[in-house]
Amino acid sequence: MADTPAQTVRDWAETRAALQAARSQGRAVFLCSPPGASSWLGAGWWAALQEKAGGEFPDVDFVLALDCGDSAGDAMAAIRAGVKALIFTGENDAALKLDNMAAQSASRLYRQHP
Repeated sequence: MADTPAQTVRDWAETRAALQAARSQGRAVFLCSPPGASSWLGAGWWAALQEKAGGEFPDVDFVLALDCGDSAGDAMAAIRAGVKALIFTGENDAALKLDNMAAQSASRLYRQHP
């Protein structure tokens, strides 16, 4: 997945289109929200998007990451909501704590927007 270019998605229509393209091309895809989108999309909404995507595209290798910018509170809310991948650009001390929380809940923390 490290060699997979990131694609920004904002809603279900864009997510579905990206996953359909990945399926038809037989490739993995890294999907992410716009930078800092956790503040206006919300963790619960993103978790529901993640669940819908996984349910409709179980055969596609994908990551759907919510960008929390430098907001540790948004990142914690995302982890609690069950978001499996999140992007955090805040301070290293907070990132270390968030990474530990993410690991305990089967989430993954990315340190920058790919």
